[in-house]
Amino acid sequence: MSKKDIKKSVDEMIRVLKPGGLCFVKLFSKDSEHYGEGEEPNPGECVEIYDDEIVMHTFFDDEEPDKLFENLEIEVLYKEKRVFAKKLEDRVFKESHYDYFVQKKRI
Repeated sequence: MSKKDIKKSVDEMIRVLKPGGLCFVKLFSKDSEHYGEGEEPNPGECVEIYDDEIVMHTFFDDEEPDKLFENLEIEVLYKEKRVFAKKLEDRVFKESHYDYFVQKKRI
C-alpha cells in the first residue's frame, strides 16, 4: 500500500475501534535490507513484480510513523523499532519494523 493508503487504513482502524479498544500496527523501516529494491515512484514506496503481479512495499524513516497517529483519539501504549536477521530459504537478510500498540481513548 502507498503511504497515503496506509494513513487511510490507520484512520479507519482507529475509527471503528470501541473506546478502550487496542490496535497493533507494524510498518517496514528503511533500515530493512530490501528497501530500495524495484522502482520507487514516491519516497519509501518500492514497486516490484512477483509472479506477474505488481507488489508495493512501503518503508518509513524513523520520524515518519508517528505522524500516522497524530490527531487521533488514541494513546500509543508501546512503540518499538526492531532490527533482526531473518532466514529465508538459504539466505539470511536484515529486516527492520516499527511496532505500535495503540489504545482508543475512552469517552
